[in-house]
Amino acid sequence: MASPFCRVRRFPTATPRDLCSKGDCRHVAANIGSGKELHNFYVPAAGDQPNPKINGKFPYKLDFLKEGTAR
Repeated sequence: MASPFCRVRRFPTATPRDLCSKGDCRHVAANIGSGKELHNFYVPAAGDQPNPKINGKFPYKLDFLKEGTAR
């Protein structure tokens, strides 16, 4: 039996969001009927140090999460 996620391809794609205006395709979405959308986010890892002052990648992760959770 095929995974239920394979069925997403049958539905029209919803407009993906370009979070942080980087164009790195970390969000995809599909309309799944009854006015509902399914969203998938690939959140940046940003390295081992969760400190924006010593890890230059961490601010991007924080900005990504902020934009991704905004309505």
